[in-house]
Amino acid sequence: MSDDDLAKVAVPTPHDMAEAMKAHGSATGKAYIVIGGSGLVGQYIVRTLLARGETLVRIIDVTEPKVSADSDVGAVDSLPRAEFVRADVTDYQSIANAMSRPFGNTGRTAEVVIHTVATIRNFERLAYVKHLSYQVNVHGTRNIIKVSQELGTVAALVYTSGTAVLVRPAKYLWLGLFGTRPGALVGNDTPEDIPRLTNHYISTKIEGEKLVRAVNGVKGIRTGILRPGMVIMGPESMFAALVLKNPDVNPTWGSGFTNGILNAWDLGRAHAQLADALFNRPEDVAGQSFAITGQTTAHPYHEVRHMFQVSIIYIIEAPVKCDE
Repeated sequence: MSDDDLAKVAVPTPHDMAEAMKAHGSATGKAYIVIGGSGLVGQYIVRTLLARGETLVRIIDVTEPKVSADSDVGAVDSLPRAEFVRADVTDYQSIANAMSRPFGNTGRTAEVVIHTVATIRNFERLAYVKHLSYQVNVHGTRNIIKVSQELGTVAALVYTSGTAVLVRPAKYLWLGLFGTRPGALVGNDTPEDIPRLTNHYISTKIEGEKLVRAVNGVKGIRTGILRPGMVIMGPESMFAALVLKNPDVNPTWGSGFTNGILNAWDLGRAHAQLADALFNRPEDVAGQSFAITGQTTAHPYHEVRHMFQVSIIYIIEAPVKCDE
């Protein structure tokens, strides 16, 4: 993208997203629980639900969502409008208490559960540390499923996975032997029986997916899985915060590495729409997984770095220094 193109880019506002959601239907009035709602993905799911007019929204997490000091607490998508309950998915009684609590004085309990919690330890492969990923990504998922079934009011469970579960492992010791390694282009038509990455994040997310698929249609709960693209970007992104808040040189590498970028607002909307579809057209989506991404153009890292440099100049008129 040229500097002129970047200067014309508009950041979607909560009003923009509310209007986009209205194109797919108005508020449902259902009771929503977003487990992991304090994280980047979870926050945008919650904000999307609030923006379209949902009033029964609960965040369950180990920590409260961070709300910036200059945020508009009166905005329709303001996170404090959602109820917050602290709980640990690895502790059955903790998550059971948080999920089964009625919404205010309505007496109603959850009808939609959106499960975004994950431990992302994608750098670990040795057996003695697998439990650190397994406890959250598998045991925690099993606890959430069990509580959802016991509640009796949950009719839809949306599970956040990732397209990384479909990425083939690199053959590092073979570099140069067979020419340039082809890119990993994955989607809904990627076979499920391909060789996978072997780190504990991937293996435990695959186990979590299997649990969610296995309970589709059991005790009245329909399930669906979203596999977001590899890079999820938003104001709360750790990568964005690192670059934008660091006044010194930001070392980067892999200029030619190309990756899709998914806007956190789009991901929030995807979760809301999948939850809706599990009620409105379950025959099309229940028990299935869907790979999602943002715009169709994938950008190499050197372009992403340039986007940061130009965008921050237009936003706060301050340069961002990057070095490779």
